[in-house]
Amino acid sequence: MLLRAVLAVAATILTTVHARVHHLFVGNLYPPPRLYALAFDDETLALEITANMTADSSHAWIAFDAGKTNVYGASLDKPAIASYEVVVNNSSSSSSTGNADDDGGAATTVTNVTLEFRKSVAAAGACANKTAAFVLPHPLFPRVYTASWPGPDACAMALSTNPDPTAPTNGSGGGGMLEAVIQTWRYDSQTNSSGGIHGLALDPAGTALYSADLQGDAVWAHIVSPDGTGRVVGLRGGTFCPRGGRGRIRGTWSCTRMSGCSGGPKYLWATARAWTGNGTIEPHTGFISVFALDGETGAIRGEQQQPLFRVPTTTLDGGANAISPAPWSEDWAAMTDIGTGYVQMWRIEKTTDEKGEVTTTTARDVARVDIPDGGCCANVIWYD
Repeated sequence: MLLRAVLAVAATILTTVHARVHHLFVGNLYPPPRLYALAFDDETLALEITANMTADSSHAWIAFDAGKTNVYGASLDKPAIASYEVVVNNSSSSSSTGNADDDGGAATTVTNVTLEFRKSVAAAGACANKTAAFVLPHPLFPRVYTASWPGPDACAMALSTNPDPTAPTNGSGGGGMLEAVIQTWRYDSQTNSSGGIHGLALDPAGTALYSADLQGDAVWAHIVSPDGTGRVVGLRGGTFCPRGGRGRIRGTWSCTRMSGCSGGPKYLWATARAWTGNGTIEPHTGFISVFALDGETGAIRGEQQQPLFRVPTTTLDGGANAISPAPWSEDWAAMTDIGTGYVQMWRIEKTTDEKGEVTTTTARDVARVDIPDGGCCANVIWYD
């Protein structure tokens, strides 16, 4: 009985196998200005670089438009936002057994996804000559938002896009190649107390734009016009963090991402950077935490809203720890880091007892590709 129970536990390490190749892009946080295309096989766990591309500049953040036909990049080295087109090439090959009855063998299709630079739009207006750490496309309107980092005197821009009428947009109106800066604004024009924006997010309806003011210790909320233009029409309010707190949205000193399919998200992935210390703050190791979510409300489940688990990631040189849950499974996520420069694949794993009840939940890294060029890596975005 004891042996059977042990075997039952050992045989129930739960994983999700999708048996397909997934494509991703990652940019360099610092020079050299490079973008990399990656392919990940979730059955063989092979993770490889499929393209090494010259970028307009090194990009602190990259993001897809709604239809995943364009990618936008913000830079800490150049006061401009770059626009790239997603290029998909499919090639087929057939194998032969050498038999006389062989009709050509099985055909294999290989998909190669790359990026081609199209345009760079210089920062203008209130943000002239200012760099940015984040870029955020609107999912419904032909607008892309970005804001200045570092500070002081934070500002933001709205850029127009020229949508391709033949490109798929998943039923939305956002997307297209960048055209021009059509609007700029300052975050606190009266006191100039705002610092630098290190995170942007939209509400589900796309009518409120939130900005994490990391250096100004505040979170700002602006109204986005619902008339289809995506124009920012007013300040809804700002919440200041007391005693040197830090406003964070979508990942800065730490990084959070939700994963989920139909029926609502199941997990919230969160990371903390490693820290080398500066004489007043002790060095510490980076880590990943995963929280269980209520599928209907999105609330964190569990006693005192504690994570399901926390596992260490990088040691003292990890300055990014940017997490990106896979869009094809809640149990997978990609994580990048700078210093040594790499992309990792992480998988949630569960152990059950002989009754089928989950006894432990954790995550481990199952694949890694190193990109030791000195500037990699910023955030990962999943193409499929």
